[in-house]
Amino acid sequence: MAQYARRMDRQMLDQLSTGRSRRDVQAIREALSALTAGDLVSVVIRSPRYGLHSVDGPVRVGSNGQLVVADTALGAAGEIQSVSIRSGDDMPPQGGLPDSVVGLGHGTVARVTFDEPAYGAFHVTGPLTAGDDAFLLVSNWIVVNGDAFAPRVVSVEVADDLDVHPANVPPRRPSVEDAVAPAPGPTA
Repeated sequence: MAQYARRMDRQMLDQLSTGRSRRDVQAIREALSALTAGDLVSVVIRSPRYGLHSVDGPVRVGSNGQLVVADTALGAAGEIQSVSIRSGDDMPPQGGLPDSVVGLGHGTVARVTFDEPAYGAFHVTGPLTAGDDAFLLVSNWIVVNGDAFAPRVVSVEVADDLDVHPANVPPRRPSVEDAVAPAPGPTA
């Protein structure tokens, strides 16, 4: 993990290895109000579907006028745990892809660098999630499709010896065919 920790925010590693903590909503609001397009930031998000993860990259103004990092809207702060401005020393990525996807699975913590034409290079760090399909995701981004890395994945760094707290790893993603609770109201 030493190489991984050099590139990874120590605070994020600590958050992944401990249980839930209280959000400092005032600090989040202050940090969000101070951001401008072009700032490099790290946004830590807790999601029931994707677990605790961070998105690191440049702030942009989305088509709706909201500030975003990659595809994460910063105006929807309900799941944001923290926001911090970063130095540019870890962008662009220096890593590479492992030889294979063997050993990657649900709950494996990884820092994945994507290069998406619309967003540029950005990192997403958190537990990989699996479902009843061929995909491994970090946040909502596809990392692995079957036995190959997804086309936009530039680098994958695995935190092999990080003991992740179970509260930070979501359950396996349900498939589309899984039964869902019926919506209230009349049925046709």
